[in-house]
Formats: sequence, structure tokens, C-alpha cells
Amino acid sequence: MKTNLLINSALKLSALALATTLVACGGGGGGGDTATGTVTPGPIVVTPVDNGLGNLLNTIPDATYTGSTAAQAYAELNAYRAGGGFGALRQSFLLDKAAANHLNYFFKKWGTIPAPAYTSTGLPLLDASGNQVTQFNLNAAGYSQVSKTKAPELEAHVEVRGEAEFTGELANDRASAVGYGFQTYEIIGFQRRFTKAISCVASLLNAPYHRALMLDPQFTEVGISAQEADSLAGSDLTCVINPSIGPKKGITPLDWVGIYPQDKATGVLNYSLETPNPWSDYEKLGTAPSIFVTEGHKLQVDSFTIAGPDGKALEAAILTRRNDKHRFVIDNQAFLIPNGYLQPSTTYTVTFRGKDIDTRGKTEKLVSRDWSFTTDAHSL
Repeated sequence: MKTNLLINSALKLSALALATTLVACGGGGGGGDTATGTVTPGPIVVTPVDNGLGNLLNTIPDATYTGSTAAQAYAELNAYRAGGGFGALRQSFLLDKAAANHLNYFFKKWGTIPAPAYTSTGLPLLDASGNQVTQFNLNAAGYSQVSKTKAPELEAHVEVRGEAEFTGELANDRASAVGYGFQTYEIIGFQRRFTKAISCVASLLNAPYHRALMLDPQFTEVGISAQEADSLAGSDLTCVINPSIGPKKGITPLDWVGIYPQDKATGVLNYSLETPNPWSDYEKLGTAPSIFVTEGHKLQVDSFTIAGPDGKALEAAILTRRNDKHRFVIDNQAFLIPNGYLQPSTTYTVTFRGKDIDTRGKTEKLVSRDWSFTTDAHSL
């Protein structure tokens, strides 16, 4: 049986719940960055749309994650990708195994996940740079621990040869070890939760740098592994997501446009917390809409706004390759980062005007998109 993600009726997805520490990395697993956040539970209803996806996948075999946390993460990730026009991902049993191997390594070595710290009012405790304080903090080289109760360093994406459960130093190595022969990337989510009905996906996607990797339309396959355990906080969840271009990468048509959040999406998180902070001039970042065009093209932004029910545009920064000090954003991407968290249970309208410039073919096309989304009832 196959699932067609572009013609299914509305998909109901679970939002994440309180306290997330998230890690993502590209380039086959070397390097990393962190997103941290507090998310409250609530349904997300997404209606997938057909954006003329070219050879991007819209029909995939049913997955075999039935009844598991990984099943929820897989369904949620594909719903977001299909709804935004990025194409679906096939389940890869080999990448599932590679993800599970790395998860086993992590738990064998460390036994737990980073525990986010909170203020007396229950809000995330932030450091001077606006990053959530946790038992561990990530830097560009890997995972450095603040607490001195354990070893001083842990690179979340790197395994050390000779240690228990070692299957490969980087994500590509671990994929090769199980017989998978294509370029593989890695995203890791560490999550301290207060409810069981949670996946890793929503908070990762609400962090712009993580989103760019998770929604890359070139990916066609993915492996997911997740492990949860009870704790005093409720429950803990760690997930490993290994996307890959597979035997044939996804190719978008020349006039392709992908957006986030999807048009008319509901239950969207009202904030973004990410390390490194994509826009450090703002103390608090609201949900950042984004728009992508075909890879290799240049997206020219003439105007990009987000407005609440009163029609007034919010103060927001436009993040592109030109002003991204961390150099993660590429030419075909643009993000709009509001100054401050968005309001709960509120519908916002996004308006974009610009040009899709094919620098190779020396052509350009106007890009005009208007869409809306509604935030979840809960907020920070």
C-alpha cells in the first residue's frame, strides 16, 4: 500500500511539549548547532498542497514505524514537507539502522539527555546571549558540557573508535557501516518532556537553520530512531534523523517555490529558539516564515512582511545570505524573523514579493506569495 501525501485529507499532527534541546548538523555529521525551546501540546492541522513538484516524491510506500515515536516523527516531517511543497521522504531501513546505532552509542556512553534549566516561573533560563542554559551547551565544533559532573566534551554527531557501540565516526561512516551508499546527513533532538504524545519535529522546524536542512527538497530518503524514558520531569526523548539524497536526488522545477509554515497551517509554535541565534539583535524571536526557490537560483527580496489580525506589519528582520553572519543561509532562501514571540491562538498573514533569478540561464521571474497560519493556543 502506498501513501499519497499530496491528495490526502488534512493531516492531524501533534505539537511538541515543554522543554526541548535540539541539535542539527549537515555535511555528513561534522559540526553542529543547537535549538532550544519550550513547546506546549496542541493539534497541528495541515492540508498538503500540490505545487507542481516535478520529480519530487508525492507517493511513498507506507512506513513500518507503526505505534512508535519514530512513526510520529516520520509522519509529521513528511506532512510538513508535502504541505510546504518540498516533497516526501521514503523510509530507509538501512538509515533507520544507522540512526538506531548512533542512538545506542549515545545512551551507552552518556546514559541520559541534556536537561534544560528553568526559572521559578517555568520559563527557559537563558544565558547572556539568549541561549537556553542546559546541562550541556553546543558550539560549532560539537557538544561541550557546562556541568563538571561528567566528561568535559561530547560531540553529539561524532563517535570515538574503540568505544562501546561504535559504528562510525560521522553520519556518512555510520550509514556506510550498514551498507547504505549515499550522502547522509544527521539531525539530533534532545528533549525533556511533560507529556508522552510528542515528536522531535515541530521545534526543529521552527528553528530556521534546522529547518533549512530538514526541508531540503534534494533529500528523498530518511531513517529515524527515537528512545524515550521516564524522568522526574515527565519523560525524556532523544531522536536521530538521518536524511539522504538517496540514489537520485530530488530536483525542483525552475519555477518551484517552497514555504513554511504551510498555508492555513494551525497549531504552529509561536516562537523560535536556536543556537546560534539567527538574529542576535532580538532578545526573543517569533516564528519565522520562510520561502525558498530552486537550488542554484538567487531569491531577490523586494518585500517580506508578517501581519496580525489588525493588518499591521510586525517588526521583523529579513534574513538572507547577504546578512547571515553564521553563513548558513544560501542564495535561494529567505527567512522573516519577528521581534518577539507571536501571540497564541492568532492568525498571521505573510506576504512576499520578489524575484527568482536563474543566474545560469540569465533569466528572472516575479515571485508573489501570500499565505497565513495560526499559532497554537499555548505559548511561552
